[in-house]
Amino acid sequence: MLRKTTMLSLGCALAALLTTSSATTAGAQPYGGYYGNDNGYGRPYNDRDRAPYDRPYTDRNYGPRDRNYEPPRRPGRTFTANDQPGERLTGTPGDDVFHAGHNSVVMTGRGGADRFVFDVEPWNAGHITDFEPGEDILDLRPLFRTTNFRGPDPIRAGLIEFRATDQGTEVYFDPDGPANGHPWPTHVTTLDNIRPDQIQSTDWLWR
Repeated sequence: MLRKTTMLSLGCALAALLTTSSATTAGAQPYGGYYGNDNGYGRPYNDRDRAPYDRPYTDRNYGPRDRNYEPPRRPGRTFTANDQPGERLTGTPGDDVFHAGHNSVVMTGRGGADRFVFDVEPWNAGHITDFEPGEDILDLRPLFRTTNFRGPDPIRAGLIEFRATDQGTEVYFDPDGPANGHPWPTHVTTLDNIRPDQIQSTDWLWR
């Protein structure tokens, strides 16, 4: 009788443990409350929803499998260019988001961990006057959404180039790399007073 009672108790405990585990899994919210391929930067890119790009950048050091998503350190604002040539957008000391648009916008972050989003290939390249490697981010994911590139290294494949100039670093994008479909790369923007060797792989997003 004692053996049956003990086995019954163990069975009940095991059932309770499985129920608790299932409830925890069902309620879990990895990647800051979003499932899927979010690269550790909040929600994944969605063609129908620009909200991911309207959220201030957080901490790049959290990888795609890390559940320790953090809220913005210094909440900032979102700025969107109006496609007028030479337009100037000036940010706040917080973590701002800039949408560059089509036309030669000059963007100044003014501190914070800012994100500069290029939703389209520009007609004329603009500038980022105070890009800070290790803090700010070039978000090129919308441009790469227009390509079929699935390789591991877009620089080696010829889709991205960081070219040194007297003024800083010019960023170029070629959607088909060395192929002939796109005859020359698009000058996306210039990072003023920055050398190409200062730009690390964690300073720009492409997927």
